[in-house]
Amino acid sequence: MARQPDGVRVVLVVESMFGATLRLAQLVAVGCASLDARCDVIEAGCAFGRVPPDRDLLVLASPTHLRHAPTARSRATAAAEAPVLSHLGVTDWLATAGLRRHEPVAVFDTRVDARLAGSAAKVLARQARRAGGQLLVQPASFVVVGRRGGPAPGEEDRAYAWGRELVRAVAAA
Repeated sequence: MARQPDGVRVVLVVESMFGATLRLAQLVAVGCASLDARCDVIEAGCAFGRVPPDRDLLVLASPTHLRHAPTARSRATAAAEAPVLSHLGVTDWLATAGLRRHEPVAVFDTRVDARLAGSAAKVLARQARRAGGQLLVQPASFVVVGRRGGPAPGEEDRAYAWGRELVRAVAAA
C-alpha cells in the first residue's frame, strides 16, 4: 500500500559555492512541501550531527567542479574568486554520515551547459551507494549560467517539479 505524501520527511544536504545549488535545493524543497512533505535543507558544513535520523528520503546536492564533485582544492579555488557558502562538502559529510542500509537517496548537481561539463551527481550517487544508500530515482542535473549566473531559464521550474516527483516516488515505494 502506498504512503500518503503528507507523511514523508525529506532532508536535503546541499553544498553551494555561489548560491545557485542552494537556490535549486530550496526549490526542490518547496516542490516537496507542495505535497505536504516535511522538508529540511541543511548546508553540508552544518550537517555534521544535525541531520534528522527519522527521514524518508535523503537528497544530496552539489555543484560540479572540474567534471566531478568539489574537493577541498576546488573549494579553495572558488573561495579565492569570491566569498562562498560552503567550505565543507557533501562528500565530506557523507563519509561520516552512516546511512541506514538501503536508505532511499536522491542526488542532483548543478553544472554549466557544456559538452564536457561532467557530473558531480554521478560521484554523489556512487558514494551514496557505497555508504549503504539506495538511489530512489536517477541522478538529476540542473544547468547554471556560468559560475555566478544562477540557474538557467526553466531550471527553477524543473527543480520544483523534481521535488514533487521525489515525494511521489517515496510515497509509492
